[in-house]
Amino acid sequence: MRLLIYGAGVIGCLYATLFCEAGYDTTIYARGERLESLKKYGLCYIKNRKKMKVTPRIIENVTNEDTYDFIFLTVRENQVHQALKELRNNNSPNIVTMVNTLEPYSD
Repeated sequence: MRLLIYGAGVIGCLYATLFCEAGYDTTIYARGERLESLKKYGLCYIKNRKKMKVTPRIIENVTNEDTYDFIFLTVRENQVHQALKELRNNNSPNIVTMVNTLEPYSD
């Protein structure tokens, strides 16, 4: 199963870690300094007092042709509308919003 975590903040990285540990084909969409850090160091975390690392695929662009079984949208509330516009024409069948907003997602 191919998964995309759209957003590399705390929630996105937590779920990316869990999905990678479970053996799923996981990709993280990131930007800016976070993108560079993930490319350079991977996704590091502490588990049972040991430093661990998973290596999801890291991307800086999502094209319409990129197809995932699920896209998990893990951005801040003020980034939801822009993210959905960017994903509008993507061929992936399922987008799971993991955002705490009461606003409607329509245009």
